[in-house]
Amino acid sequence: MKGRELFQDMQLNLSIVKNKLDRKSRFEIAMKVVEEKVAEIGQGNVILVGHSLGAAIALLVGKHMAIEKGIYLETLLFNPPHTTAIMLLSENKFRTLKKVIRRTMTFLNVTGNILAFTDEEKKEEEEKFTKLSYWKPNLCVHKEDLICSEYQSYFNDMKKMVEHGMADIAHTAARVSAIHFWRKMLGKKSDIPLHLLPSAKLIIINRAKGILDAHKLQQWWKPDLQFQSQEFSLYEH
Repeated sequence: MKGRELFQDMQLNLSIVKNKLDRKSRFEIAMKVVEEKVAEIGQGNVILVGHSLGAAIALLVGKHMAIEKGIYLETLLFNPPHTTAIMLLSENKFRTLKKVIRRTMTFLNVTGNILAFTDEEKKEEEEKFTKLSYWKPNLCVHKEDLICSEYQSYFNDMKKMVEHGMADIAHTAARVSAIHFWRKMLGKKSDIPLHLLPSAKLIIINRAKGILDAHKLQQWWKPDLQFQSQEFSLYEH
């Protein structure tokens, strides 16, 4: 991409970090098309697919369909962005540091949620997250891809909390991020951040020639592809 097209793409990428993708025309167009197709051919015949920025848009469409309409579309996303402050730190080089930062941020986010959110706001977001939990998108992530690798740690951390009898804390930690908290503190509207999910199926690979190669779509159709699969859900249905 060059020129204006590249600039528009970068603007959309920035809107993901700021949790404002739902205000962009690209999302609105995608949402309209999906709604029309579901009405025309039925939800069982519609599959959401995307890579990178396209995966982010598809993920947001799927979340809106689940929360607002109770429609859970089959979804297959390649290298979807997981936007956190530590996403640019390599897991291989900074594993211990990232673990400390994750635990610190979880504590701060949960504490901030208790202090800054009203009981009504907490209840509303818990209800949204519960509705969303019936939707289990397939997230294809690469351990070396800084854009999407945090999904595995995110779900593993929540799973450990639930296993240790801290389900309520896990539910809160799973749906609150730093940007979500600060936007609330500033009195600005902020929905549950794009990358926060209660349920998902992760398809994980770990074979690439560097960070840039790890984010490429073409890695997913290699004939000798080896992967591991993990399913997560914070709620029992």
